[in-house]
Amino acid sequence: MKPEIDITDELLSKLCNIRPSAISIDNVDKGDIFPREINTANFKSLLITSVEVFGSVEKVFSSILKDIDVDHRFITAKDNPYQVEPFSFWHLFQDDYWISNTLSTSILDNAGERLRNTVLGEDPLFQAGKRFGAHFQPWKLTAMKMMNADVFLRFAVKKNSQMNKIKEITPFLGKNHVTAKAKYYRNITRTKSGALTSKSICHWYRGCMHFYLNLIELKDIRIDETACTADGEDECVFEINYKPLSFPKKIRNFLFHSLRPDFAMNYENALWASHISTFNAEQLVKERTAELVDTNERLKREIEARLRAE
Repeated sequence: MKPEIDITDELLSKLCNIRPSAISIDNVDKGDIFPREINTANFKSLLITSVEVFGSVEKVFSSILKDIDVDHRFITAKDNPYQVEPFSFWHLFQDDYWISNTLSTSILDNAGERLRNTVLGEDPLFQAGKRFGAHFQPWKLTAMKMMNADVFLRFAVKKNSQMNKIKEITPFLGKNHVTAKAKYYRNITRTKSGALTSKSICHWYRGCMHFYLNLIELKDIRIDETACTADGEDECVFEINYKPLSFPKKIRNFLFHSLRPDFAMNYENALWASHISTFNAEQLVKERTAELVDTNERLKREIEARLRAE
């Protein structure tokens, strides 16, 4: 089972106060149209995971997406490059729209700040990235389980070029090790501070890489970023170490997921829902305990004050 959430199109439209409708690109200022830099499919998983963490879409809108100014901005329509739609956060829950690098980093920076110290811990974007495919259809993931590291890397490079237009990924495969270099293009829109990217992007990217590496049955995965564009380096460099699963076990897992593609995902989602419930219960106990301690201290002070007055 998954955590109970309500992410209907009707609810999103209501919260966004808009039902996007396409208009001709000739009727708007070109500067108000988001450049096609980042595919919104990058954010759908993050936002759904955030809804599960916070418990409602409304709380995601009031935390992660607040203070982001998108008034009077437009986004290119899915099926017609000559039409645009008034942008709203509804688009971020959809696939195959495109937004700017500036908006992308703002969303991830907010998410990294607001999700910290939740059930996702001190590295929330990495942990959220590890759930990147948790909302995919199970059959879409099963075929990938028989990929080896070399085939996967070629797939990852191709997928990256389909999902974003801001950087080029170059992987170097060694024995149980990959060095992945991300080179950002210089003509992309910048972060609020004027940088090409932010650390939040890298944390999210590490988590997504972990998800896919785990999907192809690698184990003991460790991903370290040893250089970062956000720190002034020419490129981001990720050092990835892992251990491959034995071929018989890989075949066994593939057959199992082929026969029961929904079972493993349902099991993982049930664990995730249980983890959220346990964390929330522990937080409630901590808050209640703190309230009782404060009440006790206040009563002690009042009693002491009365005794002194007498």
